[in-house]
Amino acid sequence: MAVQASPVSWLLVLRGKLVNGYWLVEMYASVSRKNPVPILLEPFSHEEPYGPGQNPVVLKAVHKIFELTGNRGVLVADRGFDAGVMFEDWLDRNYRFVVRLVGKRHLLRFFDDLERSGDGQWIPLKARQLAEQTPTPHRFYKLIKRHGKPAFVITQIGWGKVRLPGR
Repeated sequence: MAVQASPVSWLLVLRGKLVNGYWLVEMYASVSRKNPVPILLEPFSHEEPYGPGQNPVVLKAVHKIFELTGNRGVLVADRGFDAGVMFEDWLDRNYRFVVRLVGKRHLLRFFDDLERSGDGQWIPLKARQLAEQTPTPHRFYKLIKRHGKPAFVITQIGWGKVRLPGR
């Protein structure tokens, strides 16, 4: 499933004034590559005087979906969800998730030292360093149209074992 919060062009009348509208927490299930299925749309506003805010609304939606699926699936979220409150909640609940990180986020990366003792160690680094140092052996190529012209896009994927400091 994928989660995103995005502004919507709905307008809200608040205290007699017309203001830009609601945001939506949107969740989609990936049943096939071409047809993600919307499974939840939850409107909220930062302008609501007693509104809980974005993080509680998003967390409530994620909890609801994982409850309905028996904790199955992988949550995929963009870097707007790279927040300690999100990570702490998802790790505490043992959710499987992938989040695009902000480059300055601090992580611990596991490096295996097989040549010496067979042991490894956790080394601190920033997400940007991780992205630069991680091998990307899996590549996918796709021809798309960008601004009406064909463009060749290469996607490279790699991974490594990481932890958040203190976890």
